[in-house]
Amino acid sequence: MHQNKDIDLHTGSEGPCLESLTYRSRDHLMTLLQSLCDQMQYDPGRILIHTGNPIENVKSKFKINRCDTAEGWFYGDYLSKINVDYDKKFTHHFGNFVSNSTYPRLLLASYLHKEHGDKTWQTYRRDPCNPGQAVDLDLDKLMFECADKDVLHQVAEFVKHLPIDLEPGLAEHPGVNTDIEGRGNGAMGHTILSWYNKFFCDIVNETFFTGQTFFPTEKTTRPLLCMNPFVVHGPKDFLARLRQLGFKTFSGFWSEEYDKLEGYARCKSIYEVINYISMQDVNKLYEEMKPILEHNRKTLLELDSNKYGSLLARY
Repeated sequence: MHQNKDIDLHTGSEGPCLESLTYRSRDHLMTLLQSLCDQMQYDPGRILIHTGNPIENVKSKFKINRCDTAEGWFYGDYLSKINVDYDKKFTHHFGNFVSNSTYPRLLLASYLHKEHGDKTWQTYRRDPCNPGQAVDLDLDKLMFECADKDVLHQVAEFVKHLPIDLEPGLAEHPGVNTDIEGRGNGAMGHTILSWYNKFFCDIVNETFFTGQTFFPTEKTTRPLLCMNPFVVHGPKDFLARLRQLGFKTFSGFWSEEYDKLEGYARCKSIYEVINYISMQDVNKLYEEMKPILEHNRKTLLELDSNKYGSLLARY
């Protein structure tokens, strides 16, 4: 601005809701930018913000470029090259895999650990004895969003057991890349994909969960590819957006009313779904929903930039 140059801002390959971007619940990005423009008599129309959120609809004087950055995370030719074993032998009802911590991930993981620990195949790769990881557990946001003594006790007890790691030696931020033969590592590697034969339902904790956004990542890709049902903590209407892309979800088997909620309210609604699934014969249920799971895998492998870009065209 001082040099009177145009400004390009990039969210990298990520897709947050721009109106939700803050630091520690303060310093709202859009408000900060507008304030700087006002102070320096800078035309906000010279600021271009690139985002991977295909449904971004922020009302501002800035220019917004909605990009398709989901390829490589959520879809792509590489998925068809991954050799997936579909020989399901369920030993657990739930899978829940976390690397980076957020307050909803803490809530759901601690609830699963406390109420359904023997039915959950779980990782939570944050070490409270590592200062760099401890500071990013998101405990401050948790206390702000749900100052409930019972919740805090539940989370505190769960944190005592961290880190929970079923794949020693994995990088702190697992990659999702695969080579030309479809061999992956980290978040899309053979090890984690093999776990999907051990459990029935994936509890997906998506990266972004506030405001109007739709940014599916490898977290959603895994159950679609491995033919597992899923429950998603993400932004409001996340399941509805998946259905817009041609996927089918599971309202015929359990309530998906949680998709109309966000944040802590969404977590509490998901607790009820978890409790319901925990009482089911998952082998019988799996056979009943198999046509949906086969449809979802086929839809995933056929997804391309044109089909995904149809979301962009709606907004």
